[in-house]
Parts: sequence; structure tokens; C-alpha cells
Amino acid sequence: MTNSALLQVTASGEVELWRPGQVGLLPASNLRVLLETQALSELTDLFGGQLPLDATAQAQGVLSGAPRNFRLDEIFFEASGAILKVSGTGRMEHIGSEEGLWLDLETKAETSSLARFTDAYGLIVPIDGSASASARVWGGRGQVRVDDIDAEVIAQSASLR
Repeated sequence: MTNSALLQVTASGEVELWRPGQVGLLPASNLRVLLETQALSELTDLFGGQLPLDATAQAQGVLSGAPRNFRLDEIFFEASGAILKVSGTGRMEHIGSEEGLWLDLETKAETSSLARFTDAYGLIVPIDGSASASARVWGGRGQVRVDDIDAEVIAQSASLR
């Protein structure tokens, strides 16, 4: 278990640092991992991302493999803040590829105020209400696709699906 001001990581399982006949150290792992943060926007900033909404978040999965040659299976993640909740399941991997990380996630996002959510990103929508969307997000660096989008906005004056 590791703990910092922004992130708590808990892992259990096996890490193999030396295999017979191996030259040098290349660890292999099979770990159940849990990541938790109370300040997702600050954590996102550290990695060059931008999240204008503060939220708590947790993610868990099974990490197997070695650095630059790993996969995360059984992923479940959830982030929630005052006006947004995002969750999803799936898998990610970086196995023998120079192209980087590959992912396949089923995701869902919900907000109680579409106007407040879009305003946080500097966008203006002409209606306010609750909104939800689900989709499959998959692919690799520079080629991420979003398929099977199902979105709904429910406002006082109208609904849109």
C-alpha cells in the first residue's frame, strides 16, 4: 500500500523480480490493484490532462505482465463530483506494441445539470436538465473510437434521445 496527498494505491498478489536464465531484472506481476483519490482534477493535472471539475475517483483491476508489456483486466472505475458521475468497465493493455496503450471500455456518464457541466468546459447549451450517455471507447494512441453511443437529455421543456 502506498499513500500520498493525491493518490492511494493498494495492491495484492505476486511480483517476480528474477526468473531462471534471465539476464538483468525485468519484473513480472499478477496484482489486484485499487487506486483511490479525493482530488481527481489535481491528479489529472499532474499527467498533463485537464479536468475542470473536482471529483473523487477509484479504479480497480488485475495488472499482469511487466513494464511496457502489461495488461489490465477486470477494470472497474468510477468518479463522482457535485454535477458529474462517470463509471465504466473493460480492459487496457500495452503488450509488445510501440504504438502505446490500447483500451476497450464500456463507459457511462451522468449529470444532474447539463448547463453547469458544459459551462465548466466553456460551452453554452440552450437548455438545462439532467443528461446521461453511455458508449464503448476503444482503440490506441491517435486512433480512439467511440461507438454505440446512447445519450439522453431530460429538461422541463423537452427531452432528447
